[in-house]
Amino acid sequence: MNRLKMFLPSHAKSVLLAVVIVTMAILSITIFTQSSANKALFQANIDTELSMLKTLVERDIEKIGSVANFFHTMPEDEWDRFDSFSEQVLGQTQSIIALEWFEKSTSRKYIEKINKIKIISPESEPFTFTQKGLPLEFDNIYIMTDITPRTKENIKLLGFYADTEDFQEVARYIETTKLPAISEKLELFQNDKSRQGVLLYYPVFDPSDNHMIGIVVGVLDIAKYTKSLLLQIQTTNDISIRISEINPNGSSSEFFTNNVERILDDLYYFESINIYNRVWGFELTKELSLTPSQWITLLIELFLSLLLALFAFMIVNILDARKKYVEEELVKKTKDLNYLAMHDSLTNLMNRRAFDVHLKEVLERKSRVSLAFIDLDNFKSINDNYGHNGGDEALIHLARILKTCTRSSDVCARLGGDEFAITIVNAEESKAIEVANRLCTTLANSPLQWHHQDIHATLSIGICTHTGEGEDEFRHRADVALYQAKERGKNQVVVYREPINK
Repeated sequence: MNRLKMFLPSHAKSVLLAVVIVTMAILSITIFTQSSANKALFQANIDTELSMLKTLVERDIEKIGSVANFFHTMPEDEWDRFDSFSEQVLGQTQSIIALEWFEKSTSRKYIEKINKIKIISPESEPFTFTQKGLPLEFDNIYIMTDITPRTKENIKLLGFYADTEDFQEVARYIETTKLPAISEKLELFQNDKSRQGVLLYYPVFDPSDNHMIGIVVGVLDIAKYTKSLLLQIQTTNDISIRISEINPNGSSSEFFTNNVERILDDLYYFESINIYNRVWGFELTKELSLTPSQWITLLIELFLSLLLALFAFMIVNILDARKKYVEEELVKKTKDLNYLAMHDSLTNLMNRRAFDVHLKEVLERKSRVSLAFIDLDNFKSINDNYGHNGGDEALIHLARILKTCTRSSDVCARLGGDEFAITIVNAEESKAIEVANRLCTTLANSPLQWHHQDIHATLSIGICTHTGEGEDEFRHRADVALYQAKERGKNQVVVYREPINK
């Protein structure tokens, strides 16, 4: 296990990095998909809610139209039932806060209109913004002769007539187009409270000759519409809403805003609604963020992905470490096998095969080299007297002496049995003789301690210095020198010399 920790999991890191990249890519795609889905859902919801809002406004207009139809279809002597009829209409909606009946009058008929007003409010007198009473000469003035609900504040408005150019323009517009018209945003006062609203002008025509006889004015509370819109789409505080009226010249006047700060990166949505002569613009911005449930889902996906990445990392790490361990063991075993193939298993010196290769390489380099063949004298007697174990220990003892008495550049080998060899490179022949004599002296003075007994041994060494001859001849000469050392009584060094008569 400790060996596994030593390996660097490069493949595991690559797999982990790949899994993390894929995970981040999947999460990015998921976030983009969820955001796109939220955007599409938001736009679909807005389209639906604005369509419903438009329907709500149109229904209110239809209700005001039903009041206008009351005057269109009922005889004039029944118009005093306006209050009860319009009360029913107001009971069906919260956004229409008042209904007003403006009768068209001329200077010849105004007394008749004033008398109708006094039936409801005896103290009422005709008035406008600039004066009390009617002008001496006038034509086509619209006077408010009835109002619902008939509260104390509302009754005070009876007798009001509009003489402004804006009102006259609206009157001409609806008389010409025979369509309702909506005013600009107004400040409404009811029960001492101020609110924003608009007036809806609905024309009433005489069924006999189709000329306009009056206008039903519906007072619409804009806050009711915006409140309905807010309840439907603003489930959180991250939606900014702005409702404005778009003028023909492109400018706009704000109806409503919920004062939520808009961020530039937010989702922006704009939709306009055409209602007769007015265009209302709806601007909505929403923070481009995921819902809490979507974030929880993403966090779960991230956790599972990282868990998968960790699992993959661990598996690949283990496999990678195991692979490296096997590879290292294989290299080690191969190295061990190569070592065993090239070294003697008893003495750990180079064996005959490796020495043959070494000698060939030395000769090919044309290095100055001396070859020493060595025999352990009387090795058979050592085996007979001390057993094969004693003989093996004698060989090991000799191998240690060979290593200590030679240079690091010299190569020692066991050729087999009690036969050894040394190459002394890049040295004069005298150096080879010096090494050989040191070996003989050291072994003779260093008996092997074996089971409380001293095993004494000597060496016979034959030396040949290479002078250009072939490898076989070189070996033969060293072997001849060794043979001469043994023939002369052993325990000595003999250097090969060519015969004089050759």
